[in-house]
Amino acid sequence: MRLRRTTFCAALLALSAPLLPVPVAAATLVAPTVMPLAETMDEVRRRVEAAEHELEDSSAAVKAAGRSLGEVALRLPGAERNASTARGELVGAQARLAEANTKVRRAELATAAAQRRVDEATAQVERGRDTIAGLARRSYQQGPLGDLREVFRAGSPQDLVDRAETLKKVFRGQNDVLHDMSVSRLRLAGTTAELDVQQGVLEEARGTARDGEERARSVAIRADQAVARVEELIGQRKGALAQAEAARADDVAEYKKANEQSRALAARLRALAKARAAAAAQARQRVPRVTSTRFAWPTDGYLTSRYGYRVHPIYGDTRFHAGIDIGASYGKSVWSAAAGTVIQAGSASGYGVLVLVSHGTFNGRDIVTGYAHMSEITVSVGQRVGRGQEVGKIGNAGNSTGPHLHFEVRRDGDPIDPLDWVSPP
Repeated sequence: MRLRRTTFCAALLALSAPLLPVPVAAATLVAPTVMPLAETMDEVRRRVEAAEHELEDSSAAVKAAGRSLGEVALRLPGAERNASTARGELVGAQARLAEANTKVRRAELATAAAQRRVDEATAQVERGRDTIAGLARRSYQQGPLGDLREVFRAGSPQDLVDRAETLKKVFRGQNDVLHDMSVSRLRLAGTTAELDVQQGVLEEARGTARDGEERARSVAIRADQAVARVEELIGQRKGALAQAEAARADDVAEYKKANEQSRALAARLRALAKARAAAAAQARQRVPRVTSTRFAWPTDGYLTSRYGYRVHPIYGDTRFHAGIDIGASYGKSVWSAAAGTVIQAGSASGYGVLVLVSHGTFNGRDIVTGYAHMSEITVSVGQRVGRGQEVGKIGNAGNSTGPHLHFEVRRDGDPIDPLDWVSPP
């Protein structure tokens, strides 16, 4: 076993790439935060699934923590996108509200100015009315010919002319008063109409501002909820990491146990190969030989985890994986990669349910394929199977985090890279 300490939770943390949330109080928010996704959700799901398969030799507590981290990795990008969108919408709503409030202030100023003009025109009309009322009282007191009588009382022709000129000015002044009164009334009517229009504009602006304020409040609530969801997921991740850290010792022990089981299997396979060779020699028979290193893909699924050393998705330790994992639906058929003889078919500790098929020798080295975690076995020990013949069905037994096939190729008992013998479809 080889362990290399790296940053805690190096892989699964990379799946979520979190952005720490910022409170979105309407009074302090000034700009949206853009959170682009480097991967599609399908790619993230594939990485989460691969990380889960890489936990198959871990303890139950670490597997549970891994599942929780996987859920966060899938949900956090969407939650961050929602928070970013809500922030952007809030900024837009606030900008529109500010614009609406500016229009309200402008309309209020215009309305106040129109009201002043109405007041001035009203005062002018009132003054005209007072003047006309004075003229009316004078005319009533003197009678309709009072001014003419003053003219005819003149003592000389020149006095007559002067009094007539004075009378003319009086009549002209009265006409001017009436004209000014008419103009004042027209001006009052115009300013009153203008005031009505400005009041309508003001009411509309106030309505728009009220709507904008309500929308900004609603968007702010959604933004707060979106950020709260991000914080909730980050809290969930922290809890899962704490759970995994607490189970580190048990997890390392589980990995050591898996390595011991793999070494025990290698020793057993070498003993079986030796016994088969001895039996063949005693019976003067030839040991079967592998004629091609290109075996068939053993199930209808896709490669999720490779052979060799891989980084633990939570601890960052480098751990050895003795085969490849193939993701497939529970209950799908598992096929023998090549013709051979079944040498094991049953329970096998961490492997759950294991089928081993001996294919003979290649360049003098014994070749065996293994099929683990199956839900059902459809062959028995000693049975000859052909290439592509069903040996069992996909399951989730043993140290497994979900339905898949753990497939191994062993040479003289030791695991080698199956991708040197099989090719993904």
